[in-house]
Amino acid sequence: MSYVHDSYSDSGLDPVPVRKGYAAWSEVYDSMLTGVLEEPILDRFNKHLPPSPLCVADLGCGTGRTAQWLLDHASVASIDGVDISPEMLDIARGKDIYRNLLLEDIQDCSLPHDAYSLVVNVLTACHLESIENLYATAGRLLKPNGMFWILDLHPHILLSGGGTVVPVPSGESVYIQNHIHLLSEHTQCARDHGFDFWDFHETLVAKDWGSKSSYSKFIDHPLGFGFSWEKQN
Repeated sequence: MSYVHDSYSDSGLDPVPVRKGYAAWSEVYDSMLTGVLEEPILDRFNKHLPPSPLCVADLGCGTGRTAQWLLDHASVASIDGVDISPEMLDIARGKDIYRNLLLEDIQDCSLPHDAYSLVVNVLTACHLESIENLYATAGRLLKPNGMFWILDLHPHILLSGGGTVVPVPSGESVYIQNHIHLLSEHTQCARDHGFDFWDFHETLVAKDWGSKSSYSKFIDHPLGFGFSWEKQN
C-alpha cells in the first residue's frame, strides 16, 4: 500500500512534480547534500559487496553522487545511470563517471537484463507512487546473486512532515512531491520479485547536523533507511 504525502505542514507549499522540482534544485543539489543520510548506510553495505569488479546500474542517478561514492570505495568496472531529470543528468555527464546515461523512467528503463552485479537506488523511491515496478526492474537487471541496494527517506520523517522541501537559486523553496512507502511494503515487494534479505540499516537526525537545518525539530528521529537484497538464483 502507498500513502500519498501531499502536504507539508511547516511550509504550506503545494507539491510540484518531480521533474519540475529537480530542474529547480539541480544547480545547488551537490552543494546542499552532505551524505548524512546515505553514507553511513552505504558504508555498512559496502562490507558485503558482490564479487569485484562491479557492473552497476544506478537507478535515479541524479548528479552522480552515489556513483562517485562507489568509485571511491569499491572496485567498479562500469556504471550505467538512469534518471528522468535532464538537468540532473547534465551535471552527472560532466563528471565523466558513467558508461551510459539514459533519460528514462527508472521503473521501465532500457538497460540490458541480467547484466549487473549491483543495482542501486538512492533517495528516489519516495517520489514514486508505487515501488512495485522499481523492484521488478531491479530484478530484471541483476544477474543471479546480484545485490539491490535501496536507500531512501524514512517513512517516519515523511509522516512527520519532513518531506523534500528545498531552497532553489531563485531564493524560494520548492516542495517536491513525496509518496510514503512503509518498510513492510519494501519487504513484500522484495519477496514478490525474487529477493532474499541481506541487511537493513537506519539513520537518525543527528544533533550536529539537524540543529543547522530544517530538520531541527526532528533530532534523534529516524531520517533514512536502507535495504540490501540479494537476487535469488
